[in-house]
Amino acid sequence: MQDTTTASLRAELAGLTGAERVRPLLQLGQQLMNDYWRSGPGQPGALPYLNQAIEVVSEACEHLETGDAHRGSAVAMLGVARAMRGLAHAGPPADCDTGVVLLEEALSAGTLPPGLRMMSRMTLGQLYLTRAVRGSATGDDAGRAAACFRAVRTENLVQAEMRAAAETMLELAEALQAVRGGPGGPAGLDFARITRMMSALQDMQDRMRAGTSAFGTMPSFLDADDLARQDPLDRPVPFVEVEVEVEVDAPAAEPERAAAPAPDAHPLALALTGATDVFAAAAMLLSPQPPPASIADIDDLAGLAATAVYTADPADPADLLLLAAALHTRARHDDADPDDPDGDHRVAGRHLLEALEALPPGHPAAVTVLGCLGAFLDGEPPLGGLAGRFADRADAIIAAGATDAAAPVLRAVCRACGGGDPVSPESVPDTLPWAARAREVMRAAGRTRARLGGAAPADIAAALRRLRVDGLAGPDGLFLHAADGRLLASWPPDWRRALIIDGTDTAPPPGVVVSYLASTDRVPALLDRDTPPVSAHPVFVANPRGDRDAASVDTMILRRLFHPRSVGFGRTAEHSAGAGTPAEVAAHLDASLLHLGCDADDDGLRLAGPATLGTAEIRAHGGRAGGVAILPASAGAACARLAGALLDGGFAGVVGWSRPVPATAESLALFMLHLKLVDGGLPPADAVHDVRGWLADTARTAPAHLPAGYAPALRDPATAGAADSLRYWGR
Repeated sequence: MQDTTTASLRAELAGLTGAERVRPLLQLGQQLMNDYWRSGPGQPGALPYLNQAIEVVSEACEHLETGDAHRGSAVAMLGVARAMRGLAHAGPPADCDTGVVLLEEALSAGTLPPGLRMMSRMTLGQLYLTRAVRGSATGDDAGRAAACFRAVRTENLVQAEMRAAAETMLELAEALQAVRGGPGGPAGLDFARITRMMSALQDMQDRMRAGTSAFGTMPSFLDADDLARQDPLDRPVPFVEVEVEVEVDAPAAEPERAAAPAPDAHPLALALTGATDVFAAAAMLLSPQPPPASIADIDDLAGLAATAVYTADPADPADLLLLAAALHTRARHDDADPDDPDGDHRVAGRHLLEALEALPPGHPAAVTVLGCLGAFLDGEPPLGGLAGRFADRADAIIAAGATDAAAPVLRAVCRACGGGDPVSPESVPDTLPWAARAREVMRAAGRTRARLGGAAPADIAAALRRLRVDGLAGPDGLFLHAADGRLLASWPPDWRRALIIDGTDTAPPPGVVVSYLASTDRVPALLDRDTPPVSAHPVFVANPRGDRDAASVDTMILRRLFHPRSVGFGRTAEHSAGAGTPAEVAAHLDASLLHLGCDADDDGLRLAGPATLGTAEIRAHGGRAGGVAILPASAGAACARLAGALLDGGFAGVVGWSRPVPATAESLALFMLHLKLVDGGLPPADAVHDVRGWLADTARTAPAHLPAGYAPALRDPATAGAADSLRYWGR
C-alpha cells in the first residue's frame, strides 16, 4: 500500500507552484525510487514507480538553474533513474543517451557527496559500456567507461562488492578498447580472457538478481553520504547485461539471433474474456460482473500491458486500457483501498483517462472506453479527482458525432463527480453498467453542494489550495480536503493549516493553524486579500468613551514598544489624533493594523459621541484594502458577526474572541500578539496560533522586556483558560 509519506508529499504539492515545488518534488522522487527498489528492479510491477520518479524529478530539475546547490543531486537522481529504465526495462532509446548527458552534468559540477558520486560514476560507466557493446558508441565510449570504473575502484570509501563489480566491468571495457581499436587498451587480443571475464560478470549479475530483495531501499540522493557507510548488500548497484560481439577468426559464426517479440497483452485479454476485440475485452474486465480469471492470469496481463505501455512512445490506447483493466481487477481481488493515491485502483483510473485522451474522439470504441469510467466511481472523490478531464473528453466525443445515448449521460455523471451543476440521478438509465453506483454518486454530490452552500467542492478546494491551506472543516462533520476535493470523515492527521466555518462543533487537533469564516461562500473572497505589513499604517482606538482605562494603558505600551509611528484615537495617553468618533475610525478602515480598544457588540463598535459605527457602515466601506483588525474580548460571541463585517469591508483578517476573558489575560495576550506580529514577523493566523499555545502552557516563561504590569497575569493560573477563546478570522 502507498506510503503515507508519498501521499502527504503529493498533498503538499497540490497547493504549491513554481520553484516552491522543488523540495517536495525531490523528496517524492526519492520515495518513489525507494518503492521501485523494494518492488524489484527490472520487474514489470516496479516500472510504474520508476516512471513516476522520472516524471517528478524531471519537473524539479526544470526549476533548478545551473549552479543551484540542489541541482547536482537532482540531476544525478534523474540520470540514474533514466539509466535504470533504459538498461533494466528496455525503455525508450533516448533513456540511455539522456542518462549519459545528465550524469556527465552531475559529475562535472564537482559537488556530489562521495556515495552519490560513486553510484553516478558506476551507472555512467555502464551506459558508456552499453553504447560500446551495441555498436552505437560516440567516440571512445569503451575508454570513457574504463575511466569511470577506474575512478570507482580507487574511491577511498568504496566497499568490496562495488570494487569487485567495477574491476570486472573495467576488464570488459579494456577488452572492448582492444577489439574496437580504441586508445589505451591492452596490446593484442586475449579471447580467453574476454570469455573468463564475461563468465565472471554473468555470475555476478546472477548473484545480484537473486539477492534483489535484500538490497533494501535506494540511498538518499539528497543525503548521499549515507551510501558510503552502508553495507554493500544494502547498496543498489545497477548492472547492465551485455552481449559482446567480437570480430575474430573463428571456425564459424553463430547465426544472428532473432529479435525478441514485442510484448503483447491482446491475445491474453481476448482469451480471458472471449471478446473479439481488445476494447470490448477491457470493458468486460471493468464491468460490475467481469468474467472469471485467476489472479496469476491478471498479473500476467498487467505485466504484459505495462511493458507494452512503458516501452512504446507514444503508448497504444488499447494497451493503456488493458493495463487499467488489469490493475483494477487486481485491486478488486485484493480489496485494495480505492483512496490510496498510488494504489492499483487510482493508477488504473489514470491509465483509463490516458487511454481515453490518446484515442481519437471519433473512434468507434470511444463511447465504450468512456463507459469504463463506472468502475472508478468508488472512493472519494469519485473518479480520483479526474472528473473534469473525463467530462472534457466526453465533450470531445459528443462533438465528434457520437450518437450513443450513453455519451451525454456519462458526461453528466462526470460533471456531477466534479462538483458541476446537479443532474437528476433518475436520468441514469438502468441499461448503463454501474447505473446504481452512478445514481448514488450523483445524490451524494447534490448533498455535498447543499452542505457547501451551493458551491462546487472542486471550486472550494481550488480556492483552498490558492490560500495555502490543507482543508476546510464545517458543521455536521464536514471535512473537505483541499488537494483533491475529497470529503473526509474526521480531521486528517496530515492537515497543518485549515479554515473552519463558524458553528463547527469539532475542535482542531493541536498543532493545526486555523482561521475561521462565517460560511463557505466567503472562501473565494479571501483570494483577493493580501495582508500588508502590520507596521505600514497601524491605527489604535483606545477608550473613546472613558470606560476602558486598561485599554488606554495597553495602547500606550504597545505603541511605544511596537508601533512608534502609529495613529491613535481616543484616550491614548499620548499623541491622540482625535476623540475616536465613527467618522474618524471609518476613515481608517484601510489601516494595516486596526487595534480596537473600545467596547463592541452585535450592533457595531461603541465609539466617541457617544455613537456606534454599525456593521452595515463597516461593510459599506468594502473595496478598501485593510490588513488585520483586533477586536476587544468584551465583545465575546459578537466578534464573529463583527469579524464578518470587517472582512466584507476589506480587511484580510480579524483577531477576536469567542467569549469574554479577564482583562488581565486579554492585556497579556495582546502584548504577546503584537510581539509575534512585529518582532516575530509571523502571519496573523500563525501569530494567534502561537499565542494560544503560549497562553495554554501553565509553565509559560516571560519574554524579554515584558512590562512589569503584566507579571500578575503571567503567574495567574486562570490565564490559561483564555487560550481557547482567542480566535482568528480571514486569510
